Amino acid sequence: MVVLHSINRNQILAINTMEGSKNNTMVLAGSIILAGLLIAVGVFVANRDLPEDTVKEDGGDTSTVALLLPAVTEKDHIIGSIDASIVLVEYSDTECPFCKNFHDVLNEIMVDYKDGNELAWVYRHFPLASLHPKAATEAHATECAYELGGESAFWAYINRLYEVTPSNNGLDLNELPKIAEYVGLDVDAFNQCQKDGKYKTAIQESYQGAIKAGGNGTPFNIFVLKEKMNDSVMKAMKDLQSQFRPGSLLISDDGKRVAISGGLPKEGVVSFVDIFLGKNPVADESTPTE
Repeated sequence: MVVLHSINRNQILAINTMEGSKNNTMVLAGSIILAGLLIAVGVFVANRDLPEDTVKEDGGDTSTVALLLPAVTEKDHIIGSIDASIVLVEYSDTECPFCKNFHDVLNEIMVDYKDGNELAWVYRHFPLASLHPKAATEAHATECAYELGGESAFWAYINRLYEVTPSNNGLDLNELPKIAEYVGLDVDAFNQCQKDGKYKTAIQESYQGAIKAGGNGTPFNIFVLKEKMNDSVMKAMKDLQSQFRPGSLLISDDGKRVAISGGLPKEGVVSFVDIFLGKNPVADESTPTE
């Protein structure tokens, strides 16, 4: 059985369909044992928003892809070290309810990895206009916060935005300057920045970066690894991938990136991180198990 995190023996990995479609559960079964963990896992991996014209297919795939990703640079919004062993690049939409939940999860996780050397978190914009027309404006507001107050202001602003939005395009845009005031920014300068619209191109470029990397829903998360996955971990990822809807889990040709569409619970993220760090190594099929 492919095991990503122990919760209890009766829990199984389930994949739920997205907004606008009926709930559909897939049971994960496999043949790899992950050392140091118990027998069963409960991870809901495909909690995500999809554009309205996305085709939802059944079945799995075990192929690798180029997984072209714009390089992480000092220009990114990042918590942790750019040289961390694992950099989790999240493409997100501020009006996506799954993103809202996942944002809380990542904030909690980064407290546990506060030295930033093992895990870093990069936030990139992926506003889905067909579902959430307000998301691009909100994304622009976060960039204005960055302009006026730097990285700390960006994170304070986006944390507050996720806190107050009801999601699903429900935030009154009049709240944006109020959030600016709440986090201590010059509201007049903020409003002028919003009016100028100078970050629209950058946000669109971020959106296109997600699409080129294979993103088809939010949140779209890419684990960028400093070291290539070994053969056992690669096989475990492919076994897991075969149980997903096509495009939900992508593995790069070079074995250094794994992309997952959907909001993971804390236990799921930590499980992936521990596997990639070698803290919960994957046993070879030849390894005797109970």
